[in-house]
Amino acid sequence: MTKFDPIFDVCSVCTEHQLLQLIFDATDAAIFRLDNYGRITLVNQRMIDMFKITREQLIGHFYDDILGTNNKDDNFTQLKPLIDKTINSINFQRVYVRSDDSQFNGQFRARGMFDKNNQPEGVVVIISDITEQKTVENELLHCRTRFSVMTDNLPCGLYDLAQYPDGRSEYSYLSSRAEEIYELTFAELQADMSLFWNMVFPEDLHQLLNLNKECNKKGNLFEAKFRIKTRSGKIKWIKTSSSPNPHLAGEHVIWSGYIIDITRQKSMEQDLLELEIAHRVSLEHERIMEDLHDGFGSQLSSAGLLAQRGELTNAQMATLLQECMEDLHIVVDTFSNQERNLHTSLVNFRHRLQQRNNHNTTQFNWDFQLDQIPAMDSRTILHVLRIIQEVINNALKHAQAKQINISATYANDTLVVTISDNGIGMPEEFRAGRGLKNINKRAHEIGGYLHFERKTPGTEVSLIVVINR
Repeated sequence: MTKFDPIFDVCSVCTEHQLLQLIFDATDAAIFRLDNYGRITLVNQRMIDMFKITREQLIGHFYDDILGTNNKDDNFTQLKPLIDKTINSINFQRVYVRSDDSQFNGQFRARGMFDKNNQPEGVVVIISDITEQKTVENELLHCRTRFSVMTDNLPCGLYDLAQYPDGRSEYSYLSSRAEEIYELTFAELQADMSLFWNMVFPEDLHQLLNLNKECNKKGNLFEAKFRIKTRSGKIKWIKTSSSPNPHLAGEHVIWSGYIIDITRQKSMEQDLLELEIAHRVSLEHERIMEDLHDGFGSQLSSAGLLAQRGELTNAQMATLLQECMEDLHIVVDTFSNQERNLHTSLVNFRHRLQQRNNHNTTQFNWDFQLDQIPAMDSRTILHVLRIIQEVINNALKHAQAKQINISATYANDTLVVTISDNGIGMPEEFRAGRGLKNINKRAHEIGGYLHFERKTPGTEVSLIVVINR
């Protein structure tokens, strides 16, 4: 049942006076009535505004006559079955061209009207302008495409695995990189989960099933390494890690995680030096993947659940996906920075931020004095960038800042990053929210601390970290 069904139902039985009152009450869409010949007999003000035409040009004229030369199609042919009582209703989308050649996307809904003797008395039509909705849908599709392209270039595969109370499990999401590792498609695994279990080496299967059962029972972090034999005959070592997603709580538990093909790492175990190098790299990758999952992964899963429940608009979904991609850019740029140089990462961050805000009136000023800074581990760089990102987002969203200054200096083994703005500043009774708690935690994890200072106008936030050579 749609929100327009009550209107249709009332239109079928009410008097003309009541119908006219109803039409004028429903101002969010164009509503009009046609007689059995397709002539307009009643319209509301929204109809006049939507088609940019006078009431006199509508009443008594055929519906097709107001569509413009580019719209002469089978509209009335579609309406005729309603009058003949062949069908109950019509619902479709189309592009309308007004007489001034301007266009809009419309959602067309119609239902037949009948008198007390069940004889046709015409048709009631509702047209909603869905131009903005179509624009958001196109932007959402574009964001999803870009998101898929970016996740395809990650060194790991991402997944969501549903665990049911009866012991069954099935993938509810599988990235294309995970499909490449398994050499199985998402559709194949959804249809038959045994395809996955049959790939696992018998020697590893018992341990994997027991670990899976134990983690499901206790809700602990699941981590495992096991071997699979793919359909092409390749033997691969797989490393996987996942945890229950609190944003997708329900009758069954969703485990969100990642898989990495570590076959090459295993093949180098005979070389102790190379094994130690591979181990350090693996740990660093794992920490980054945890940050990746904690960042955009939980946001995306939460957004998907809200969308399924109908509690998230297309515009909100597009915004969430944009924020996810921005977070993913930071992780990918940090991961790709082989020199582990903070200055390079900051330059990349500045470039992406300026691209995202090129339509914004906020002025950004940058100053980097980092010539002597030593190489830093990727996790430290990632924390620094995410702290800067959170502070800038707060200045844009909450402080209404028109100018933001970002500086980073290194001297005497100390890194100082300062972000100041000319916004409305922090309230007198200030309580740290989730975002500020997160950046304080990140600063602590890299051995630093944050300093907040009220300015006139605005706020200044400083990150101070001692860098050990």
